[in-house]
Amino acid sequence: MTTAHRCLIQSLRTLSVGWLLAISAQVVTVAILASCGGAPEVQPTLAPTPTAQIGPSITNADPTVDSMSPLGAMAGSPDLTITVTGSNFRAYALAPEVVVWHHAGDETRLTTTIVSETRMTAIIPAALLANPGVSTLTLQKVDPLDGPSWESKAFPFQVNSAGFDY
Repeated sequence: MTTAHRCLIQSLRTLSVGWLLAISAQVVTVAILASCGGAPEVQPTLAPTPTAQIGPSITNADPTVDSMSPLGAMAGSPDLTITVTGSNFRAYALAPEVVVWHHAGDETRLTTTIVSETRMTAIIPAALLANPGVSTLTLQKVDPLDGPSWESKAFPFQVNSAGFDY
C-alpha cells in the first residue's frame, strides 16, 4: 500500500459516523486538501441531492363516503358483509381506511377490504349483531402509530328484534 493510499484511508477514518448519518440526505464530497507529508486535512462539503420524479404523482386526498349498505339487520344474524361506496379509497396507503362500528362508547374496527378506489366491503361479526339497538358506522383513516387521522360522517345501523320485517 502506498503512502498516498494510507493517507486517504486515515483521512476518511477521521470523519464521524454520526456526522455522516446526520446528513444522510446529502451527497458527501470529501476533499483531501493537504499532501500526506503530515496529518491530512479533511474538509467535508455538501452538495444537494439530485431529485427526479419517477412515475405519476400521487395525491393524498381524504376519502369520501357516499353510502353504506345495508344499514340494518335482525338480532342474532350471522356475520354480515356491508358495502361502502365513495372515492379515494387506497389499500396501499400508509394510513389505510377501515370501517368502524361504534356502540355505547366502544369502537370496533371491522375487517375491511378495499375492492377499488370507489368501493370497499367490511364484515360485521355476528357478536355485534346479537342484541337489538342502534349503532353507527364510520370510515376512518388510521395511522398505525397515531390512531385515527380522519373520520367520515356517521351512518346509523339498526339491529332489530327478531320478527321485524325489512
